[in-house]
Amino acid sequence: MYKSIQSSMYTFLLRKSTNSTVEFQDPDKTNILLEKAGVADKLDEIAKVLGVDAFLRGKFETEQPKVKHLQCYLLA
Repeated sequence: MYKSIQSSMYTFLLRKSTNSTVEFQDPDKTNILLEKAGVADKLDEIAKVLGVDAFLRGKFETEQPKVKHLQCYLLA
């Protein structure tokens, strides 16, 4: 589910950034880089590993049938 949320946010941000100088990294590339570096849970190292100035992080919660917590990263 988190990959679907990442993809949706990525698409939304790309559509909204037509007049912006900000570039967004594809979520699949982001996830591969984080897993390969072993830093998916180390916020202070994430931007350094990905070679970006900033990243967006969010939390999604659902209560179906029990609470699940997902983390999504979008890079700017």
